Amino acid sequence: MKIKKWVFIAAITALVSVGGSACAPAAAIESTPQPTQTPYVIVVTPTAAEVSATPEPTEPLAAPDAETPRGEEPPKYFREEFDGGLDDFEQILWTGRFGKDKIYTEDGKLKVRLNAMYLAPYLTYDPYTYTDVRLEVSAENLAYNDNHITLVCRYDEELGWYEFNISSNGLFRINYYDNTLVKGHVKLWNGGSNDIKMGRQINKITAECIGTQLSLYVNDVLLKTVEHKDLREGRVGLGVSSFNQFPVNVDFEYFDISQP
Repeated sequence: MKIKKWVFIAAITALVSVGGSACAPAAAIESTPQPTQTPYVIVVTPTAAEVSATPEPTEPLAAPDAETPRGEEPPKYFREEFDGGLDDFEQILWTGRFGKDKIYTEDGKLKVRLNAMYLAPYLTYDPYTYTDVRLEVSAENLAYNDNHITLVCRYDEELGWYEFNISSNGLFRINYYDNTLVKGHVKLWNGGSNDIKMGRQINKITAECIGTQLSLYVNDVLLKTVEHKDLREGRVGLGVSSFNQFPVNVDFEYFDISQP
């Protein structure tokens, strides 16, 4: 699991010592002459002592408790537009073999290329876990319709996760992956919708995980809300799956994580 960490530099306090002394001039001493003596005066001349100067600091002194972070904290709620790398994401392949899939960013898009049957790579956002969350992607199908375009919420490596799938053939599913008892997918709902743009088109897919309610939308139309109580918190992500035909090529324009 890749997690960004803060790096801190402790502030250091410099102590500067000042030393020095001076001799005060002695008062003049006058001798009282005897009547038979000639009067005279003894004068004591003061000698100046050297005083060491206080050195000037070469750099500003930091406050004792100041902390200087390096880097920036990754955002929790934001829209990922795939203009850079995928350092905050972890790739997980649940079926198939690595080497048959390519996931990369190019031209401001996340590109998923699957060149084998029954591949299901997911990308999960590592820095945070979420309870109630809203996820949204804009996904374009560029090859076969026999696919799943997936959003994931409450991903927990030990317990499982919830996933929302639409297919470019007009079908959709809401699944619970039970990693404790079943060790596989449990269907919560499946169906079809004319609101899914079939073929090589772009669909906006939205998933909401709020309490025990799991809702799937496509192109701003609610397809289904189901209830399930087993998972309460976890990471979020997105993915693509292939089945009997390949290649499966999907481009994501953005991945949005927001509060519902």
